[in-house]
Amino acid sequence: MPDKKWLTVTNKANKKAEVSVYGVIYFEGWDDGDVTPRYIKDELAKIGDAKDIDLLVNSPGGSVFAGMAIYNILNKSKARITTYIEGVAASIAGVVSLVGSKIFMPDNSLFMLHNPTISVGGESKELIKAAEILAKIKENIINVFENKTQQTRETIAEWMDNETWFTSKEAFEAGIIDEETKSIPATNCNNGVININNQYLSFDKYKGLEAAYNKIENKQKSNNDLLKKEREYLNSIKEKYKIYL
Repeated sequence: MPDKKWLTVTNKANKKAEVSVYGVIYFEGWDDGDVTPRYIKDELAKIGDAKDIDLLVNSPGGSVFAGMAIYNILNKSKARITTYIEGVAASIAGVVSLVGSKIFMPDNSLFMLHNPTISVGGESKELIKAAEILAKIKENIINVFENKTQQTRETIAEWMDNETWFTSKEAFEAGIIDEETKSIPATNCNNGVININNQYLSFDKYKGLEAAYNKIENKQKSNNDLLKKEREYLNSIKEKYKIYL
């Protein structure tokens, strides 16, 4: 199995783990950007008896069946799961995100749900069968949303029919998320390295900038003082010789 840099499972202190899922959801991965149920299950096994899991989601969706499997794998965990939607939770990725007992969504992210789709060819009975399967899949998705949002099945079905995109405010009002958060500021600054939305940035190369800015500011202040003195001198000359412009 190749190194999945889009998915990291970190066993933190105090029995807390972090699962970051970025990428398209498939049954079997084709490249390093694919999210699969098997890999999620294997990696969760490495966490052990973590009491809390932070689930970080940024995915456009993918396979409905694979996504439902991931949802159920996470849902079986004895850990308390908290979901953080970090960019987009679209299609089946939105369903996966609902596994969290609490769901947080920054005000610069999006949530989307729509009807399931399928590619099929053949005679009429195959097409009819495919339509029946899609209807059942839709009902399964509605089950998850109904349990979380307490909205009516008719309302959720309408969201899906219209391919609805929610801002964090709209998702909160709909009951999809539990808290709308502000875009995350710089946090966890240690030894010149800051954590912004779990992206690490070192400021070592910017050392000395503050001194440079202070030097420029002092020079500007000096120039302003000089200009002030020049104006005062010119005004005194104008008054002395009664020069009016």
